[in-house]
Amino acid sequence: MWKEEQKLFNFSSTHPSSVDLLLQQNGIEVNQARMSDEVTPLYIACSREHSPIVDLLLQQNGIDVNIQNIFGIVPNKIKRILIQNKFYFDDHNDS
Repeated sequence: MWKEEQKLFNFSSTHPSSVDLLLQQNGIEVNQARMSDEVTPLYIACSREHSPIVDLLLQQNGIDVNIQNIFGIVPNKIKRILIQNKFYFDDHNDS
C-alpha cells in the first residue's frame, strides 16, 4: 500500500481536514483496501460512524460503495444499519 493510502486509512475515522487534504492529491486511490482484511477507508469511516469523512469519501469520483471486505460486508450494509439506529447519513449511491 502506498504511503498516502496508509495515511488515508489512519485518518479515515478521526480527521476530516486531513482526509480532505489527502483526497486532493493526484493519484490517491480512494478504493485501496488493506491487504489484511480488504477494508477500505469508506468502510472504516462508516463503521466508526464518522459522517463528515463518509461524506467526503462519497463525493470522490470513482468511489466504490460495493467493495466487500473478507467477510463479505460492504459499507452500504453498515450504512443501512446506522440509519436504522438513527445515525444520519446523506443519501449517496444507495445500493
